[in-house]
Amino acid sequence: MRAISLRTFWQIWRLPLALGLTSAAGLAAALIGDGAWDAASWALLGLPAAVCGLGLLSSKSNSGDCDNGPIGDKRE
Repeated sequence: MRAISLRTFWQIWRLPLALGLTSAAGLAAALIGDGAWDAASWALLGLPAAVCGLGLLSSKSNSGDCDNGPIGDKRE
């Protein structure tokens, strides 16, 4: 049995908060102007998508490592 690890507020919410602020900054940059502002908005809006994509890929590659409890227990 694993011990329950307690996480602080910032440990849980720092990445979602950073991604949300990055998205908001990208949307604001898209509304402000053209040219360099468009490039900045693409980069800022692409960053959360890339982070989520990397998280999805890493979770798929580690899918065999999860502990499914007593039903999926592979130790026999």
